[in-house]
Amino acid sequence: MSGTRDHRAECAFWEDSARLGSAQHDGLSARTRQWGLTIQQNALRNLGQLALLDHDHAAARAFHERGLQLARELENELRVLFALLGVADVAIQQHDLVVARPLYREVLHVARQLDHWWAATSSIKRLAGIAAAEGRPVKATRLHAAALGLDRPSWLGKLVDIGVPRLYARCEYPSGEEATGLTKGRGGSIPTVVLESGLGDSWGQWQRVLPLIAAFAPVVAYSRAGLPPSDPGPLPRTSRLIADDLHALLSELADDGFGPPYVLVGHSFGCLPVQYYVIQYRDEVAGLVLLDGTHEDSLEEGERRNAQLPPERRDAGTRWFAGGNPSEHVDLGESMRQLRDAGPLPPVPIVHIRSMWIGSNYQPEQTAQHAQRARDLREEEAKAIRRYGADVRFVVADRSGHYIHVDQPALVADTVRAVVESLRGVVA
Repeated sequence: MSGTRDHRAECAFWEDSARLGSAQHDGLSARTRQWGLTIQQNALRNLGQLALLDHDHAAARAFHERGLQLARELENELRVLFALLGVADVAIQQHDLVVARPLYREVLHVARQLDHWWAATSSIKRLAGIAAAEGRPVKATRLHAAALGLDRPSWLGKLVDIGVPRLYARCEYPSGEEATGLTKGRGGSIPTVVLESGLGDSWGQWQRVLPLIAAFAPVVAYSRAGLPPSDPGPLPRTSRLIADDLHALLSELADDGFGPPYVLVGHSFGCLPVQYYVIQYRDEVAGLVLLDGTHEDSLEEGERRNAQLPPERRDAGTRWFAGGNPSEHVDLGESMRQLRDAGPLPPVPIVHIRSMWIGSNYQPEQTAQHAQRARDLREEEAKAIRRYGADVRFVVADRSGHYIHVDQPALVADTVRAVVESLRGVVA
């Protein structure tokens, strides 16, 4: 490949990192192996986009086809949807209509199953373009009419241009009598809830929580740069870059009714950039909810654990920690240092939710592990009070693994609602 960026070196680095990551996960749980497949699938999608930037259609097609294969192995329909779009779009650029047509039909089928309006209308429009190119104007006209007549759901899903990159956001307004009552509360406005995912996770991880929060507040979920379906962004990713991207995104969405004040909800790694955001844009943030949050104190702990590994694994761990994680290319060490150096958090309501089964699925029969985890959580609560102050609220998700918003979405939504309700009469 050629171009202004050294895409070949970047590809080699990501592929090497993915292989190292897979080697480290050998023999571990099915969930961990699935995570390894997920970061490889993300990397292949980004590599396909980079290849397209260099007009290397053959490489782009190979990357997207391999990504589609992994998406099917993961049995993740949303990943399958965007991988199909990647392969189909390359085929269109290669003028291979025979290959593109069945791919777009499959995109339409999956999009309808997922109620994904944007992908459905995009595929119908592409099929209309194919029909027109093949000299079938009547078919093309009917398809265009079908795309225009497709009912758009209440979800507002779109790629938002903030310069570099474009970020994909899914948003919903509250509706009904309950939301009207909140709007007319003493504060005069409802805070916008913003959802920040964990490392390597796109907006789709919040699908079970989104409609629950949308019942009482405007809500925004988005995919960070490099995660589907957002564009790749400058590397390496850090808390500062991510927070600045999020600020630019929210500034663009403000005119659509998703403006400040914000209640930021972060999961795992996503707790680093949302805390950085609170410090940098403190006048915009009214509350903070952290789910199994990574914090800046983890830097020394991570370095200490990595130093105890065998040399071959230690080198891989160091590279992964410093930006060699192919799902996003995040420099975790620098992200933690940036948060540590940014200063203390301003006095906003903070709720910290911790899972009973962090790093594993919910397993109620393991009573000995349950007791140990309960002891660990008491220690973590003490640490949270020391870190965030005595006013922090500590909640235990007793039926959750690390993905609390997937295992117990109602608990997350109820916690966010309590924060929003507490701000009535405070925000103006």
